[in-house]
Amino acid sequence: MSSLPNALEFNTYSKCPKCLYDKIGRIYCNSQFHTSDGMEHMHCLCPGCGYEHFEKCVDTLGQDEVANLIKKLEEDQAKLSQEKKNNLQKQANDGLIVLAYTGSRLYGTNHEKSDIDFQGVFMPSPDFVIGTKTCEKVCLDKRDSEDGILIETTVYALPKFLHLARNCNPNIVSLLFSETPVKLNHDYWHPIYSNRDKIVSMKCIHTFLGYAYAQKIKITSKQNTTGKRKQLIDDYGYDVKFSMHLIRLLYECYELITIGVIKYPCSIARALKQIRNGEWSLDHVLDLADLYENEINKVVQEKSFVIRNSPDDEFINKLQQDLLLNYWRETKQIDV
Repeated sequence: MSSLPNALEFNTYSKCPKCLYDKIGRIYCNSQFHTSDGMEHMHCLCPGCGYEHFEKCVDTLGQDEVANLIKKLEEDQAKLSQEKKNNLQKQANDGLIVLAYTGSRLYGTNHEKSDIDFQGVFMPSPDFVIGTKTCEKVCLDKRDSEDGILIETTVYALPKFLHLARNCNPNIVSLLFSETPVKLNHDYWHPIYSNRDKIVSMKCIHTFLGYAYAQKIKITSKQNTTGKRKQLIDDYGYDVKFSMHLIRLLYECYELITIGVIKYPCSIARALKQIRNGEWSLDHVLDLADLYENEINKVVQEKSFVIRNSPDDEFINKLQQDLLLNYWRETKQIDV
């Protein structure tokens, strides 16, 4: 049987003019319309004999029926999306191997009104690794039942986490140095945590400094400022939040390449809070940023860094395979 482009299945009250097909009272049509005798017609295809023809719209679907059909399609799509979301959230919760604070509560720069942010890693099912389904991260946000505060939680599938970590994504690498996770499956997180020196590398120079440079551009450019950012600039003369992150990123990079770890809470948390509170001038912030950049460049030029040049990809590849296979066997998702 031939098919129509963009075809949908609609209820119809008419029979096929060729075979009088009406067993299930359905006919296929697409959005191709033409007008004759002052009436709109739809391009239709009979599911019984394949006869293509045009039918008057009034003989098939009225406006109310079209509206109801669209509403039902939207409801079905929303239902499917919610079911998919629920299934992914259950998989993420069931397979969680680590969950820790991120953001200000990790850096030590939080105050009483700070957001509550968590970050974690979960073990995806075989369908999402060797099958055709895809899932890189899952949002597990919820509101605190007592005070209504939004608790933002993002958990990454293990393959995605290791990919980002080996590339030294600053937002991900911090999890490797969190000493106080709120949830922990030691059997699966410890092999990652204890081998973080094989994952992080001098790639951090490009990523951390790249992120820091982006913050610096935002600080020195006051164009297109709206909302909270505009309020910060109005209050302090510059964006104190971006400034705090600029200094944090540079210091974390310097710490990582000189001692091999990033300490949390940040060793300079007090200074970061002062910047965030507008106690430093913009010139003072930029001078400190230049100082850290110079120190980082000096370490690179003298080759005095203590971390590896590049990640151990063979080790990371085997680590991912072993962890996933062991987890799937343990949870009886595979038999081998």
